[in-house]
Amino acid sequence: MRQPTRRIRGLSPSPRPDQVPAPELFAENLVRGHRLDIWGQDPGQWFSLHEREVEYRKPRGGPLLLTASDEGFFQAHLLRPTP
Repeated sequence: MRQPTRRIRGLSPSPRPDQVPAPELFAENLVRGHRLDIWGQDPGQWFSLHEREVEYRKPRGGPLLLTASDEGFFQAHLLRPTP
């Protein structure tokens, strides 16, 4: 089993005697996914491969409620090699 990279102490208060103590969390417990950025040599800046514009609508093609910039991610355990 892998050892946690770093333990964070002192972030949660000590529980009262009648409470169940909060679980200890490590960085590995909090990561939902990974971003992949690429370096553009000509413009000299980073570009996200997960940047996107999102439109939120009511169900069944309803009116547009909100447009927002968003940053997606990938999860390594969902990847598989191509056949």
